[in-house]
Amino acid sequence: MRLRLPFAKTVPSEMESDAVRLRAALIGSVALHGGLALALLIGAFWWRQRPDDAPVFTLVAVPDQAASADPASDASVDLLAAMRQRQRAEERRAQREIVQDRRRFERERAAAAAAAAAAERARERQAAQTTQATQATTSRVVAPDVPRRQDATLSSAEANALDAYFSSLIVRLREAHSLPDGLSDLLSAEVRFTLAANGEISGVRITRSSGNADFDRSVLEAFARVRMPARPDRRTDEVRLTFRIRET
Repeated sequence: MRLRLPFAKTVPSEMESDAVRLRAALIGSVALHGGLALALLIGAFWWRQRPDDAPVFTLVAVPDQAASADPASDASVDLLAAMRQRQRAEERRAQREIVQDRRRFERERAAAAAAAAAAERARERQAAQTTQATQATTSRVVAPDVPRRQDATLSSAEANALDAYFSSLIVRLREAHSLPDGLSDLLSAEVRFTLAANGEISGVRITRSSGNADFDRSVLEAFARVRMPARPDRRTDEVRLTFRIRET
């Protein structure tokens, strides 16, 4: 007696169906991967064959018409231009101020230099006046009462040279004289001497005494210290000088 199982034929058919599906899935997977590999190979080949400078893609800037027509954007641009213009105006004003400050400094420096020069000249004049006052109150003052030979043969240039010569004599006598201490400033003495053509001084004598022997002696000693060059007129004269401590 044979027993027939109800699934005796169905089991093999289902197993066969699963095997078919598995093979189909395997073939599909292989085909898919093969297609992907082929696509990658084609892409790599195209990438190598393309020009080096060919851009992959290009960006093109398109002006925004809506933004350019925006009143708020125009106002921002106007505000920026106004700020720049104001900044340039401030820079120009600052430069003008720098130039004005430099010019003012130059004027002040020039004025200070002029004031310093004026003060220096004033000091020099004051020093000269002080020196003159000192000489006027010391025995170095010699009265300029030197007689001149009136000679019509002398030209004006020769007469001027002779005046300069006697002025030099007076200056040298002032420098050579030493006033004794404790004497009155009212003393004066008249001196006569011979002044030769070669400038030699001789025959010095007191013709009117000051009344003070020390002062008279100091006057004679001053003449002994003085040496003069030859006279410009080449003459020999007797000269009279008056020493005064103070001019009257």
